[in-house]
Amino acid sequence: MTSTLTASMIDAYRERGYTDPLTALTQDTVAALRSALEQVMTVPGLAPAPPAVDVDGRLASRLSPNGGSIVPYVESRHLDSALILELCLTPAILRAATAIYGPDLVLWRSTLINKQPGGPEFQWHQDFGGVYSRGTEYGLEPPVFFTVYVAITDAKRQHGCLEFIPGVRAILPMVPSSPGKNATMLTDPTAIDASQHRYMELNAGEFTIFSDRALHCSAPNTSGEERLVFVMRLTFPMIKVRSHFPNHRCVVLTGEDRVGINDAVPARTLLASLRSRCVPSAGVAASVQ
Repeated sequence: MTSTLTASMIDAYRERGYTDPLTALTQDTVAALRSALEQVMTVPGLAPAPPAVDVDGRLASRLSPNGGSIVPYVESRHLDSALILELCLTPAILRAATAIYGPDLVLWRSTLINKQPGGPEFQWHQDFGGVYSRGTEYGLEPPVFFTVYVAITDAKRQHGCLEFIPGVRAILPMVPSSPGKNATMLTDPTAIDASQHRYMELNAGEFTIFSDRALHCSAPNTSGEERLVFVMRLTFPMIKVRSHFPNHRCVVLTGEDRVGINDAVPARTLLASLRSRCVPSAGVAASVQ
């Protein structure tokens, strides 16, 4: 697959809400990166585990192998891991993102999603606003962002790959996934024509970009292999980002922050600081850049 977006591909993105598969990393690079990322996930980062009342009904909690919170191990690790921040700076990813959205981009969140064999489905939903439930919204003001979804392992149908319904622009009615106070809000199934769905099958090292209104889901992992993906949430300097945990901050990934309303640090400044504390796994960082 290509790593460059043409004008027609950008037009298709604006019409459908997602790109076709794009290439970020070579097979050799992504194989080495997988091992290094799994090592990162063995130690917690800056994000604290949420209170039990906030875990009940969250889709992410279904990925935990022991029922506890996986948040400290997978959430916003670009803030404490040079390796993961380097992955966010992959040139092919930045070229595609800036081709669609312009030069000034802010990274406000990242997540490692490891769907083990037998791992659960994620039902139809939109990411718009990062809504938990009415009255407990979090994230951005106004809620405008997009997602870069990078396959670290193959993400095919049998692995529970992403599925999209193209062309959805409206914010569809939502229903909570469970009675939990902060349960994930899913799209009301009566508002969906699932016959229009399209599979987004990715090879390891490929990625797709999708908008905050893109309607998507993923099926259970029936492959017998883990499905590891890395997700970046990007927005713009004029969007106010609410702090999600102590020491959370935005990272100016490309361009400049000419607005100054967020606690933001240039990516290269943060990367230099992280490298001074801990050198990434040999060979991986250089090949990502």
